[in-house]
Amino acid sequence: MCVNYLFLILSFLILVSKTTGSCHKGHDKYFKYLATKTGYRFIQNDHDNPLQFPDCELTKVWGLVRHGTRLPGDKIISKMKNDLTTLQQEIIDNYSQDKSNLCDISKFKSWTPHFELNREEKSLTMEGQRELLALGKRLRNRFPTLLNQKFDNDTFFFKYTKTQRTQESAFRFVEGLFGREASTEVWYPRSVKQDPILRFYKACEKWRHTVDHNPASFEEQEKFTSSKIYRQTVAAVSRRLGFERNLTAVEIKLMYTTCGFETAWSPGFDSPWCSIFTVKDLEVLEYAEDIDYYWIDGHGYPLTGKIACPAFQDMMNHIGSSSPRHTVFYFTHSGTLLKFLTHLSLYNDSSPLLHNNYAHMRERKWRVSQIDAFGTNLVFANYRCKNNRNHLLTLHQEIPVLLPGCQELLCPLETIQATYRTSLHECEFEQMCKHEGGGKSTGSLREENTDHDEL
Repeated sequence: MCVNYLFLILSFLILVSKTTGSCHKGHDKYFKYLATKTGYRFIQNDHDNPLQFPDCELTKVWGLVRHGTRLPGDKIISKMKNDLTTLQQEIIDNYSQDKSNLCDISKFKSWTPHFELNREEKSLTMEGQRELLALGKRLRNRFPTLLNQKFDNDTFFFKYTKTQRTQESAFRFVEGLFGREASTEVWYPRSVKQDPILRFYKACEKWRHTVDHNPASFEEQEKFTSSKIYRQTVAAVSRRLGFERNLTAVEIKLMYTTCGFETAWSPGFDSPWCSIFTVKDLEVLEYAEDIDYYWIDGHGYPLTGKIACPAFQDMMNHIGSSSPRHTVFYFTHSGTLLKFLTHLSLYNDSSPLLHNNYAHMRERKWRVSQIDAFGTNLVFANYRCKNNRNHLLTLHQEIPVLLPGCQELLCPLETIQATYRTSLHECEFEQMCKHEGGGKSTGSLREENTDHDEL
């Protein structure tokens, strides 16, 4: 009798501890730290009033758009179905044995890898379609004098890379501009694998060998994932889930990646894989991602930004053209957007992202959760103002940004031409991309990463 009574008391105390705050409840801020798997709805600018400037007329628009939310690749899907389901059962078992510090296990018990039926790996999701449809509508509202016109092949131009996710993104974006019926009349040129504007880096052998496939490019991230703060994060998550062993960095990364994908493609669904992390955990995991993209697609190597000059020239040529074509939009990938931003010298911190300066970089500009979410977009709008002077407005994520050298958001075109003179007049792409020598294989961590040019 006494033993049964004590057992009831103990059970009651355990239940109370799991409902009074001593256990890990999760939080609702995880969407801020999901790196390139961030859904665009978390950062979009819903204020879409027409952008108007006194004594200025909108004459040209040029845009670069990353595809919307997509499914993972085959490797990640396989790991979700196999490795993650194994971990799921272990987490449930740990909870049942009172080893974990989770408040609730119900979401883990009901979780199953869910992917949209009849869709191939990396294909655009329904949420991705909604993202691009809404983006098209908002940009039409911001630039009604040009984008609210009926489609004409002489005045509009749209192009996508040779992938389903960019093609479908283009279709939905155009539907947002012209409406469903009218969008079916839009013509698109044939896409090519090594497009010189949409995927310029695929044609740059020197970049692919000295940056993308260079083991040195991953040293900082590998050192960070071996650092004390990262190991402490892994240990904390492991204990929280009830594991007596430390989970591996690869297992933690898989949980984090799944959290990102499920949050992005399923509005209203709270992924259990997000609930296991504290804000501090996510800040550390996000920094590991930021280091990776900084050295591959960002300011880590001078060549990375330089090779975006063909795309920059395409934009400037369009802006300065007297042709009737007034609107151009390209639909592409993460690697293109980040390299273009790097070319513009945007989000360039005073210090590089390193394995040993995490605390110093807490307020960094280079944060891919903000600058490279699904649906990321970069739009340039040319206005002809009084005295026939042209001014350029730059929007990133639908928000005006100040380019280097400019004193105001609506920047005189001659200031842009002077600031980026090298880009306009010394863009020797074939010369800068000429590579002599063989390539090197990368380390094991690279094998766990999705190739950046496939994002």
